[in-house]
Amino acid sequence: MELRHLRYFVAVADHLNFGRAAEALHTAQPSLSQQILQLERELGVRLFERTKRHVALSEEGRLLLPEARALVERAAALSETVRGAAASPRGPLQIGSITASTISVLPRVLPSFRERFPLVRFSVETLAIDEQLRALIERRIDVGILRLPVADERLATAAIAKESLYLALSRDHLLASRASIPLRAIDGSTLITMRLERAGGFYDETFAQLRRDGVRIASTIETPDVVTCISLIACGLGIGIVSSIIRALEIEGVVYRPLEPSATIETLAIAWRRERSTSPAVRAFVEHVRGAQLAF
Repeated sequence: MELRHLRYFVAVADHLNFGRAAEALHTAQPSLSQQILQLERELGVRLFERTKRHVALSEEGRLLLPEARALVERAAALSETVRGAAASPRGPLQIGSITASTISVLPRVLPSFRERFPLVRFSVETLAIDEQLRALIERRIDVGILRLPVADERLATAAIAKESLYLALSRDHLLASRASIPLRAIDGSTLITMRLERAGGFYDETFAQLRRDGVRIASTIETPDVVTCISLIACGLGIGIVSSIIRALEIEGVVYRPLEPSATIETLAIAWRRERSTSPAVRAFVEHVRGAQLAF
C-alpha cells in the first residue's frame, strides 16, 4: 500500500466524484480510477459503490477512511516539518577553529548567524589544523575553520578571507619605530614560526615571498601555537611574519607593522565533510561564512 493510493482514496471519499477529485489532485481521471482499483485489489475489498451517476463509500471504505485520512495528514505534517527544518535549521552545530579565526572570523560571523538561525545551538572549540582534520573525520565537530591546503578527499573546503602579511616584533626592536617595514630589512633575522605542520599553507606563502625578495633568514624557532610564537617575539628572541588577523592578539611588548611590498594571502578556509546527508545547520553555516566576504 502506497501513500499516494491513500491520498487518492481520501480525495474521492471527500468529493464522492472521480472527476472533481481528479481536479483537486491535478491528475487525470482515468489515472485516478486506476489507482483506486489498484488499492482495492491490494486490499481485496471494494472501497466504493459505483454507478454511472453515483459514488458512495462501501462499508469497508467507511472503515478505512479515518485511518487513511490520519496517515495522509501525518505525512503532510512530516513533510512540512522537514521543509521547515531546511528553511530554518535547528539542532547542534560543533565548530572547530584555529586561534587566528577564533579571534577574528567568529566575532564577525557568529552574532549575525545566531540572529538569522536562532534554533541552531552552536559550540566552539579552538583546535590546531591537524586536530580539526581528525575531529571532522571522527565526527566530533561539524565544521572547521582552518588553513588550506586540505588534502583529504572526504572533506570539502572553501576559502573565506583575504589577509595581509604583517611583521610582528618586540617593541624595542630597531625596526619597531618604522610605520612600515621593507621585507629586505629583515635579512639575516631569526624568524619565529608555528610548527609548519600546524600552519597549513600560511608559511608556504611567507617563504615564497622571502625567496622572491632574496631575503635570507639566519635561523628559525618553531613553536606549538600562535600565542607562544607571539610571546617569544615579545621576549626579543626573533621576529615573526604573521597574518593581519593576529594584530587582534594583543600581547605586551609586541608591535605589528605592515610589510613592503604588501602581500595578500587567501589560505583561511572553512571545511566540512563531503557527504550527501550534510545537515541543514552545516549548510547554513557554510553559506553564511562564505557570504561574509571577510578581509583583514
